[in-house]
Amino acid sequence: MNTKISRLRLSPTFKKQQEERDKERLEEIRELNRATLKATGEQMSEEEINELRPSRYLDRREFKDDD
Repeated sequence: MNTKISRLRLSPTFKKQQEERDKERLEEIRELNRATLKATGEQMSEEEINELRPSRYLDRREFKDDD
């Protein structure tokens, strides 16, 4: 039972770390894409980007403001 409590406490921290790492990875990919554009005159293809960072569930969702 104590293990379950520990996992629940770690879960939000783990998710936050994953989100931070994902933000860093996105910035790395953007920088690489800018460098590719500058060097070749072409941006990276969708396939190349997906190889570096597969899409996540939240990437496919549309958030709507219902106010």
